[in-house]
Amino acid sequence: MAVLFMFEGKGNPAELLKKYDKLGPAFSDPKHHKGVIAHITVATEDGIKILDLLESEDVMDKLLNDPGLNRALQDNDFESIDFAATASHKWKVHNFHIAK
Repeated sequence: MAVLFMFEGKGNPAELLKKYDKLGPAFSDPKHHKGVIAHITVATEDGIKILDLLESEDVMDKLLNDPGLNRALQDNDFESIDFAATASHKWKVHNFHIAK
């Protein structure tokens, strides 16, 4: 069953988005995308929110424990988001449509 996860990072939205953009290479490896249906990042008044629509909770477990992704987060000074803690923001998806 598909699951929607939301992660929150508090701080200056422009600075957080710059850091996020540097993570691009960490997400370009196909192993980081297996099971990812959609990945959305938005700026808020007090930070950013990242939403991931995934095939299952197992996909998120693999991402949270991926050494390459965790290294990229540390290398880009992205500790402002505690991904494991904010992963509690999750919902089982009843339905979704992707328009082309």
